[in-house]
Amino acid sequence: MRQGEATRETGERANQTPPPQQRVAPAPVAARVVAPVLAAPVVARVAAPLAAAPAKARVAVLELEEALPAELLSSAMRELRASIRGRQLTELASGIGASTEQTMKVCGELMAQGQVVRRGLKYFVA
Repeated sequence: MRQGEATRETGERANQTPPPQQRVAPAPVAARVVAPVLAAPVVARVAAPLAAAPAKARVAVLELEEALPAELLSSAMRELRASIRGRQLTELASGIGASTEQTMKVCGELMAQGQVVRRGLKYFVA
């Protein structure tokens, strides 16, 4: 073979296109076919009882408690700061001059604010 023939032969091979590759079509997914068929009857069954049910009106009642006086909060904090070993609820109620129920509310409010902690039966300053 001569040098010119080799170049011509190589050029002819470069111009040839490779055979097309075979492409495989993706297999159909069963969920695509099944989902729309099953969805229609379920919706019809659920919608029918909702349409037949009579509407009932409900009223919400909100009870607002009175705000605790600032005097009780400050006096409870003063009592708790003065006692090193904490105070029981009855001791604290007698110290601030309030009922046990009001004192419970005051201590709950102070605990919610993070100023007071309860350990056992006693309340302490946080």
